[in-house]
Amino acid sequence: MRWVAMLLSLGGVGLYIAARFGTHALIGRGSGPAERARPAAGGIALGHWAPTVAVSMTALFAGRADLAIAVAFAVSVAALLLALGMTVFLVPSEPLPTSRRVWPFLLPAGLLIVVAGFGSALNLIHAVMLAVLGVCVLGLWRSLREEQGSIEQVLTAAEGGELAPPVGAAESAAGPKSRWQSLVSWRVLQWALSVGLAMFAGWTVVRGTLIADAASPWLRAGILVAGAISPLLVLPLLAIGTDLAQKNQSGEACSACVGLALLNLLGLVPLLIVAWAIRSVVVTGLPKAAYASTRQGLFQPATDWFMRLPSLPLPLTVWRIDAIVITVVGFALLPAALGKWRLGRMEAVALIAGYAGYLAVSAFLTVTR
Repeated sequence: MRWVAMLLSLGGVGLYIAARFGTHALIGRGSGPAERARPAAGGIALGHWAPTVAVSMTALFAGRADLAIAVAFAVSVAALLLALGMTVFLVPSEPLPTSRRVWPFLLPAGLLIVVAGFGSALNLIHAVMLAVLGVCVLGLWRSLREEQGSIEQVLTAAEGGELAPPVGAAESAAGPKSRWQSLVSWRVLQWALSVGLAMFAGWTVVRGTLIADAASPWLRAGILVAGAISPLLVLPLLAIGTDLAQKNQSGEACSACVGLALLNLLGLVPLLIVAWAIRSVVVTGLPKAAYASTRQGLFQPATDWFMRLPSLPLPLTVWRIDAIVITVVGFALLPAALGKWRLGRMEAVALIAGYAGYLAVSAFLTVTR
C-alpha cells in the first residue's frame, strides 16, 4: 500500500503540473486589456483534457477497458458537480459567457450513452454519432468564442480609455505577428512538456491503481477512479477556477468545467471505442462471424466486416450511475444555458452534495457487486 500511495501521489503531482503547463500554453494571456479579455474557457478545458486522455489511453492499452471508460465518465461527473459547484459557490452572481449555449449538448450526449448502455457495449456506430455531435459543438463553440472575444475586446478598450482599432489594424501597425512568432516556440515547448509529463503521470496512476486493485479487496479500481483519480484530474481545474473567481471571471471557469465534460463524452469516448477496436484486432485478431449472412449486395462484405469489429465494454456501474448523473445534470443546466436562470450558492451546494452522494453510491455498488 505504501507503493500505491507513492505512485498515486507522484502521478497526481505530475497530472497537476501537466494540466497547468498545458493550460498556460494554450491561453497564454498577455498584459494588455484586450488580450486579458479573450475567452479562455476552451483553452482551459483543452489543457485539462490532455491528462485525462493520457490516463484513459494508458489504461486502455494495458487491457483495462473498464478502467479507461470509467476515468472518462468519472472526470466528467467531477467537473460537472465538484468543480462547477465550487466555482459557482465562490462567485455565484458572475454572468455566464456566451459559450454557455453549448451546454445543452450535455443532454443528448448523456441520453445517447444511456440508450447505448442497454447493449452493455459501445460500438463504432456510437462512436460516429458522438463524434458528429462533437463536431457540431466545436463549430458552435468557435463561432461563440469569436463573437464573445470581439465584444469583450471593444468593451475592455472602451473602459480603459483606449480607442478600439479596426479589424486587422493591429496586425499591420504594431506587428503582433512578430510577437506571436517569438512566443509560439515557447508555447509549443510548454505543450510538449505537458503532454510528455501527462503520459508519464498517467502511467504512474494506472500502475498504482492496478496494484491496489489486485492486492486489496476494498481498494477496487472503481473506487479509486471515482474517489481518487477523478478528483486528482479535476484539482487543477478547481485551482484555476478559484483564480478566475477572484478576478470576477468565474463564468469562464464554469464554461470550462462543462467544456471538459463535453470533450470527454464527445471526443475521448469515441477515441476509446476506436482504439479498443484496433487493439483487440491487433492482439486477438478479427473475431469470426456469429452467423453466415445470406444477403447479397455491393456493400454487404464491408458491412459484415464492420459488424465483426469488437465493441468497447460499458461497465454496469458507469451506465447506472455516471451516465444517469450526466444526463440529469445536463437537463438541470438547460435554464442556465439558455440565460433563463442564474446559478447561485443554493445550486452550488446542491451540485457539491450530489457529488458526495455520487461517491457514496459508486463505492457501495463497486464493493457489493
